[in-house]
Amino acid sequence: MPQLLHYTLNTDNTFDCSNKQYQPETLKLLHPIAARAILEGKAEDPLPHPFNDYTVNTTVEGECAMFDVRESSITLTSNAVVWSTTKQELCWELFEDLYLKVMRESGTIPRTPYRPNTLPWLATITMPTLGAAASWMADFEQCFAIALIEASTGKSYA
Repeated sequence: MPQLLHYTLNTDNTFDCSNKQYQPETLKLLHPIAARAILEGKAEDPLPHPFNDYTVNTTVEGECAMFDVRESSITLTSNAVVWSTTKQELCWELFEDLYLKVMRESGTIPRTPYRPNTLPWLATITMPTLGAAASWMADFEQCFAIALIEASTGKSYA
C-alpha cells in the first residue's frame, strides 16, 4: 500500500498506515458510500453492520474530502483526506480553522498543527464525545479514506 499518513491533530500523533493490512471485504463495503459522496459531492450514509447506529457525512471537492463520523446527531470525529496537491492547501486551511475553533470552544489551548508533507494524508480531530467508539474509529477512518482515494482514482490501495 502506498504511504498514507494519519495525523490526529489534538493528540499530535502521526501514524504511517503503509504497513497496515486492510481487509478487501471491509473496503468493498465502504466503496459504495465513498463513490456516492464523490459522485454527488456531498452524502450522508449509515455505516455498514454492525455499526449502523453511526453515520458518515462526507463532502468531496476534487481530490480532497472532509467527513464526520456521527452517532445520532453527535459528531465523534471530523476528518480530512487529501490525495493530490490540487486542493491540499485549501483543505488544510479549512481543517486547521475547524480544529482551532473546536479547541477554543472546548476551553483547550490548541497547539499549532502542522500539515503532513507527503500525500496522501488523513487528518483527524477527535471530539470529547468519542467514548466507546474509540476502539474501532481509527481503523474506520483509515479504511474510509482509502475507499475515497480508490473511488476517485480507480487505483487499489489494499
